[in-house]
Amino acid sequence: MKRQPSVVLSCLALALFATPLLAAPKEKDLAAAQAALNKEVLAKPFSVEDYQSVEVYIQDRHSRGLRPAASWRNNDDCEVLTSITDYRDCQYYKRYYAN
Repeated sequence: MKRQPSVVLSCLALALFATPLLAAPKEKDLAAAQAALNKEVLAKPFSVEDYQSVEVYIQDRHSRGLRPAASWRNNDDCEVLTSITDYRDCQYYKRYYAN
């Protein structure tokens, strides 16, 4: 007599393999979430709230004789950057090369 797989075992296997497929986010949902996040980020433009910390950073790097990252160029505009780290590094580059 052949043994048939039990119904419980079949249901368990189905649950294990089907759950990730059912829980996966849809592309439309991801696009909507990304659009909402972009709108939220752009609603509050980047601004430097603590110029003193930027100045301390520049003085510290200058006193240690560190050169700025090579990724910056003379024509980069520090005012259009979107993070404090990029702004700070751009300002250091400008100050280092006296632009």
